[in-house]
Amino acid sequence: MQEAIDRANSGGAPISVLQYGDSHVVAGTEPKAIEDALKSLGPVQYDTMAKVGISANYPLTDTANWLDKPIQKDNPDLIILSFGSNDSVGPQNQAAYEASYQKLIDNVRERAPNASILIVGPSDGDSIVGANKGNTLPGLDAVVAAQREVAQKNGLDFFDLRQSMGGPGSIESWHANGLAGDDKLHFTTKGYELIGNAVANHIKDQVHKK
Repeated sequence: MQEAIDRANSGGAPISVLQYGDSHVVAGTEPKAIEDALKSLGPVQYDTMAKVGISANYPLTDTANWLDKPIQKDNPDLIILSFGSNDSVGPQNQAAYEASYQKLIDNVRERAPNASILIVGPSDGDSIVGANKGNTLPGLDAVVAAQREVAQKNGLDFFDLRQSMGGPGSIESWHANGLAGDDKLHFTTKGYELIGNAVANHIKDQVHKK
C-alpha cells in the first residue's frame, strides 16, 4: 500500500481500491465513507462488486465477471472482502467454511498477486426470517473465527467489525441509537457511515504501522 500511496502522491495513478460484498456494500454508504476517508492518504479510485444476498463463495461461481474483469480493469492496490452476514444465516462448520473461504483468497491472489487484501468480518446481527428470527445469526461466531484464521494463515489483514461495534449483542445498542434498522441486521445511513469510517481508520492505522 505504501508504494501505491507514494505513487498517487507523486502524480501517478491513484490508489486503486476494489471492495467486494453483499447488501451492506450495495447500499453504497459504507464504501463511499471508506473512499472519502482514504483520500487523506492521497488520490483514490474506488470500485465495488456487490450483490444483495450473496455469500463469500459467490464470486467463484462466475470468476470471469466477478474476478477477472474487475481486477483487470481496476488493477487494485487494495482489495476489501466484506462478506459474512449471509454466510451466517445457518449454523456453520468452521473448518468447512475456512476451506471455502481459502478458495476465494487463492483465486483473488492468483489474479492480483501484488494487491493488499483486507478481510472485513461480518457485523453483529440477528436473523430476519425463520425460527431464529430476532436472535443472533447462528453461524456468526464460526464465520468470524474462520475468516480470522484464514487471514492469519495467509498473512492478510483482518478487521473484526463485530468486535469494533462492541462485540456479540452490540446490534441492540446500535438499533437503540438509530444506527441499525429495525431488522437488526442492516444499518441506517449513519450506521453505515460509522462502519465505513471504522474500516478506513483501520486501513490507515495499518499503513502508518509499516
